[in-house]
Amino acid sequence: MKKTAATAKLIFASGEKDADIYYTTGMSTTDPFLYLEQGRKKVMFASGLECSRAKKIAKCGVEALPTPNTDAEKKMGAIIMALLKKKVKSASVPYDFPTGLSQKLAEYGIKTTAVQWPQFFMQRAVKTEREIRMLAHSQEVAQQAIEEAIEIINASRPDKSGRLLFDNKPLTSEFLHQRIAGFLSIRGFEAGETIICSGDDTAMPHARGAGQLMQDRQIILDIFPQSISTRYYGDVTRTVFKGEPSREFVRMYETVKAVQQGCLDRLRDGAVGSELYSYAADEFAAKGYPRKTTKAGLFGFTHSLGHGLGLDIHEEPRLSPVGGRLDAGNVVTVEPGLYYPKIGGVRIEDAVVVTKNGHRNLTRLSKELLIL
Repeated sequence: MKKTAATAKLIFASGEKDADIYYTTGMSTTDPFLYLEQGRKKVMFASGLECSRAKKIAKCGVEALPTPNTDAEKKMGAIIMALLKKKVKSASVPYDFPTGLSQKLAEYGIKTTAVQWPQFFMQRAVKTEREIRMLAHSQEVAQQAIEEAIEIINASRPDKSGRLLFDNKPLTSEFLHQRIAGFLSIRGFEAGETIICSGDDTAMPHARGAGQLMQDRQIILDIFPQSISTRYYGDVTRTVFKGEPSREFVRMYETVKAVQQGCLDRLRDGAVGSELYSYAADEFAAKGYPRKTTKAGLFGFTHSLGHGLGLDIHEEPRLSPVGGRLDAGNVVTVEPGLYYPKIGGVRIEDAVVVTKNGHRNLTRLSKELLIL
């Protein structure tokens, strides 16, 4: 019986920007390059600029891109030449594979089929012990950055109008963004879109925060740095209060904390992401915090419960209405939150490793309400 050739896997992307191609090759490059997987054979095609470096550090085979000589080859291009040489007839490609390249491949009889979003190599979801160690380090540095921000907020004092001052200068979200970016940079991390928001802005889960910080307001600190050397992320959120919180705010905070603990108690190998999300949503509603849609937007528990953490800040698996089974070795965030216009928001986020009988929390920071 004649064997049918297996569909190849094909990526054309920059190792600097694409987690999948970096995961499988170990190559970080500014310019995109071609990766081909045929059965057990894995090869990347490198330009003359990168070929020697690739041969030294790549986790797969390395071949130099062929040089077009004839007019026909020049029209075809080096990528098409390389694939035709490998007798590729069809290939699975990531959902964001370049459309122009896909059309060009079709002209030469190479069919591409996009794999469902979000990630090409689903094995990335289960981390090795080495990956977990790298994620734990990133999570520790993220927590140190949270502590740095808290130290500054704690040292600040309000003026007569309630504006917070630090070293006799206005304490703003922008100032803390810069301090955290610098703190992370000297430790070998990139800050990304750090969230330091206060007051009314906290009712919008991903508001970065801007302007003057005020007394008697909560401050959401959400820091998710990426290691420059390992590329793995940390991700932690804490909500603190500067001044005297209202009973209403304290009740909402304690509710979020209790719901997060309930989710953590249910987290283990075989748990289902959608069921954990539903548990959180149902618990919030039962405790008097329903999800509401108004002209001003969506309020209550408005986002997913969590997400996978790795080479991407958001990756598989998901703790959301469409989340599937969790497996031992997954590293996920658990980050319930509540958001209402008059009260603002509360979010608490830990990153944890799913284990056979439960979880291992990579986050050591206290979750008691910190009143500064």
